[in-house]
Formats: sequence, structure tokens, C-alpha cells
Amino acid sequence: MHVLLGSWFAWQLSVESSDSDGTSSEKSSSRTAQLVESKCESSRQLLPLSFWEEMMNAVSMVAANVYVWYSTVGIAAGNPYVLMIRYFSLLHCPCSVVFHLTLMGQVARTGSSEAMDRRTWTRILDMGGIHVCCIVFSFALSHGSLWFTGVNFLANSACLTAMIHRSWLGGKGGREAEMME
Repeated sequence: MHVLLGSWFAWQLSVESSDSDGTSSEKSSSRTAQLVESKCESSRQLLPLSFWEEMMNAVSMVAANVYVWYSTVGIAAGNPYVLMIRYFSLLHCPCSVVFHLTLMGQVARTGSSEAMDRRTWTRILDMGGIHVCCIVFSFALSHGSLWFTGVNFLANSACLTAMIHRSWLGGKGGREAEMME
């Protein structure tokens, strides 16, 4: 993110400091580099990179859902499997956005990504929503195959149950336990 911000600032400043014939002088080039560095440094001091990552996670999920929702209108007409995928993707979106906004808020309050606590109820909403979507998607993508959906249901239910159980126990187990979910 800082690289993108730095590139944008450099481009803006080079456009502003260009001579009338479109060339930049060596002096203005040096000034541009100093300004870009100071802008990037000040943005690092305000909020850590993880704040922006979580914000972009939330924004990208909303943008992707809006795009998919409007671009699949034609193929969803009369196809119940596509409708299932569309609705469950849309159902999961707010769950995921809330989780990433929660993490973003934690980083904003503490000023550090080290203090992010992923053991929140919003994580269960996000990850649980993914497991539910996997079950529904397996049904839709297999065109109603019950044996495939059943196996998928068992696997995702086990992961979801383990996640809820671990949350009730206070989130013990660390990253190894999270990977099992």
C-alpha cells in the first residue's frame, strides 16, 4: 500500500513540478523524492499497514460482491444453482466485512498490528459463513449431488463445530488450532 501511495505522490508531485516543456529539473526531482518519503513516513506513523490491509479486505469484498451480483443477472435467470451461489455469497459478505472492520478498529485503537485479537465472535461469523457457503456451493456446483454435498457437509460441519467449541473455551490453541478450523 505504501508503494502505491508513494508512486501516486511521486506522480502527482512530478506533474506539479514539471517545466512547461514537460521535463523535470534535477532540483525538483530531489524535492519530489523528499516529499514522497515524508508523505510515506507520515502515513506509517499514523496507522500501521495492517489497518489499511483490513480496510482493503472489507472494501474488496463489497466490491467483488457488487460486481458478481450485477454481472450474473443474465445467467441467474432460471438457474437455481447460480441463484444459490449468488445469495449465499451475498449473505456471507456482511459477516466478513464486519470481521475485517473489527480488526481494523483494533489496530486503529491500539496503533499496532501486534494487538490484533482474531478470537472474536465476528471471526466465527466470517469463517462460519465460509463453511456454510462451501456446503451450499458444493451442492450447487455438483448440480445437486447428495453424496458430494454430504461429504462436504461433514467436513465443513466438523470445522465449524471445532471453531465454535474453541471459541467457547476462550480461544485456546493458537495458530495451530486456527488452521484446523
